[in-house]
Formats: sequence, structure tokens, C-alpha cells
Amino acid sequence: MLRTKKDKDSTMMQGYMTCPRRALLTYILCLRPEEPSIHLVFGQALHKAMEVFYWPSPPCFDEERVNQAIAAFLAHFQTEYSLDCEEYAPKTASNGIRLIRRYAETYKELDPSEYQTEAIEIGGNVFLDSEGKHSLWFTIDMILWQMSNSQYMIFDHKTTKGSFTQSWMDGWKNKFQLYTYNHVLHCLHSPELVKGIIINGLCVNDPPKRTKAGQPYANARDICFMRQWIYHPPERMEAWRQTAIYWCERFDADIDQLDTPSARSDTWLKAFPHNFEACTHYFGCPYLGLCQQWTNPLHHVDEVPFGFTKYEWEPDKKAREAQTQFDALSTKQEEGNQEDGQQARTPDSID
Repeated sequence: MLRTKKDKDSTMMQGYMTCPRRALLTYILCLRPEEPSIHLVFGQALHKAMEVFYWPSPPCFDEERVNQAIAAFLAHFQTEYSLDCEEYAPKTASNGIRLIRRYAETYKELDPSEYQTEAIEIGGNVFLDSEGKHSLWFTIDMILWQMSNSQYMIFDHKTTKGSFTQSWMDGWKNKFQLYTYNHVLHCLHSPELVKGIIINGLCVNDPPKRTKAGQPYANARDICFMRQWIYHPPERMEAWRQTAIYWCERFDADIDQLDTPSARSDTWLKAFPHNFEACTHYFGCPYLGLCQQWTNPLHHVDEVPFGFTKYEWEPDKKAREAQTQFDALSTKQEEGNQEDGQQARTPDSID
């Protein structure tokens, strides 16, 4: 399977910018590790729980909603892991339940009085240029209306463990994905109505060990939360837009190279080059062994290496299956918003 379509989403473009060769293996040859990722599954399960708290609007954290949120979390978690799995602690079912209950207790007074939920799980496609040459598929967690300052904001849930380090918090400020979300918000609403993005940080830990007196040890870590506001002014958004178009054009050029006779016959593939400095990012690249063996992955299109599986990657599928749908959003709408101060559109599925 060789997927040579040029449609894109933020996740793929982030991967491409990190290492084009890894993006080739993941999104073009459609290979992924057989072993599920606990980080992805646990995070997705908490997303399901958060949806229960915030939809239908207004946000609600009573005992009935808490139990529904726990049920949603467990239903997703056990699609890949048993409920008694402790191998990947602290990302376990029991800690997920503790986190959900602690979250409800923490925000039960603030959020219902401060926010109205406009939509959850918003999917669509947004243009990067007024000519419609480049666009990105997107799926956004939720859009809230902040009543205290009458502005729209994207509420994006992010999960970590241990603590909220400075590098973790700083990393979201220049995340391609979040720039895309901000771009979507500006296409929907005039600038004065855009608050930006709130990172809803969820930090999971095992229950802290306690002394004989029942007190937690000094510096013991437990579940905690934080919220980080990210706003990009128009000049920074324009810089991102131009940069995004540059990377989209590079991706398209690499796709075009795959269709040339030399790409299939050469000993090493020029398109989608390695970024050797990215091999140890995060938890290490799962494709490292393949990159060392396959100098030209096009010679191995029909192979499924041990420990990997083939899958269908369609960036529009998740967006099209989202609860709230937007048609293609254009930068012309964003420009129009700035000129007349009017809201561009609201989706039909929002009451």
C-alpha cells in the first residue's frame, strides 16, 4: 500500500516536520507498531470523560455526570487494556477514575459559572490560502464561550504524568496543531471574539505514599491540574500561515517525487529525507530499525515487518465522523471577519 494523496492534517504535518522519513513510513506506507500506545489510549479515554462533563451545556459535575464520565473512560480504556493492568502505571484505570473524580471536585464551581459549551468534537477542513491550494483537516476537542469576557475559546485537553514541567508547558505554545485550531477559530469569528486556546492540563500520578500518621511524604506527587492560555496575535498567525504553506509545498513535492522512475529504482530514496536528530525524540522512534535497514522504503511497499501492521490512514475520516461538522473554511472568511467584524458561520448542528 502506497498512499500518495496530498490531503493533510496537523498530526501528519507535525510528524513530517519532525522527520519526513518517519512520516513516509507512517502516513504513506501506512505502517504502525502493533503494540497500542498507552499514552494515546489513556489520553483518548480521558477525552471521552471530559466530553461527558461539558456536553450538553452548561458543564455539569454532579454525581450522575461523574459516573457517566467514568463509564465513558473505562469503555474506551478497555478496548486496548484490561482494567486491572498496572504495567504502565500511573496510566491505569484506577488512576483514571481518581483523576475524573478529582477533576469534578476541582472545577464543579468554576466552570458552570464561567463557560457555556458551544460544541464538542468539531471536525472539518480549513484553507491556508485564499486560492484554496492548501488545506488541513482538523478535529477540535471543544469550543467554549467564556461568559466573563464574551469570547470564544478552544478547550484542548492534554495529559501528562509526574508534573507540569516548564518544557511541557512551553511545548504547546508553538505546536503546529494549536496554530491550526487558532486559525479555525479566526475563520469562524471576528478577532475581538477570539480568546485563543486553553490547555486543560491533566496530570496523573499514583496515590502518594503516606507516613504512619497518614500524611503524604514530602514532595510526594499526586493528581493535579493546570490551565494555560495561549493566544497568537494576527502577525504571528500570519507568520505561521506562511510557514505552514511552505511545509505543505515541501510535502507535495516529496509526494510528486515518489511517482518518478528514479525514486523506485534508486538504492536510496531522496524524497522524505531522514532527520537523524529526531531518532531519540520522546520515547524513541519505533521506525529506527526500519530506517537503518531500508535505504529506499519504496522497495518494500508490500512488506509488513515484524512488530508492525498496515492500517488505513485517512485524515478526513475522523473529521467527517466528528459530532459537529464545518464545511471548508477559507482564509477569505478570516479576511472578511477582520473587515466587517461579523461572525463567518456557525455549524447547523449547534443549537
